[in-house]
Formats: sequence, C-alpha cells, structure tokens
Amino acid sequence: MTLEEIDAAVARHYRIDRQRLAEHGRRAGPAKGVAVELAARLADLSGRVIGAHDSMGATAVGAN
Repeated sequence: MTLEEIDAAVARHYRIDRQRLAEHGRRAGPAKGVAVELAARLADLSGRVIGAHDSMGATAVGAN
C-alpha cells in the first residue's frame, strides 16, 4: 500500500480531512498514530520516509 492510500483510509474512517494527518504534532489525535502504525506495517518503507511524510522524526515513528 502507498502512504496516500493509508492516509485516505484512515481519514475516511476518522472522518477528518486527510491533510490533518500531515500536520506536525498530535492535532489529528489517534488518527495520526493509526496512520503511522499502518504505514510501518503495510507500506514497506523506512521509519525515516514515513516520518517525513507524517511530519515527525524516525524515532517518533519507532516509538509509536
């Protein structure tokens, strides 16, 4: 899956604007955590790439 597909599915489920997932911080609430976790499991990308996409550091992706 691509990061865009994951973001679209999570945004649809949580009924939020997809752009909120890319905002820095936790403004998207648990939706961002779910998107990052799904990306780590399904996208076959490094934590650095996922973090750059979701405006967070690679360490935060691993801690998620």
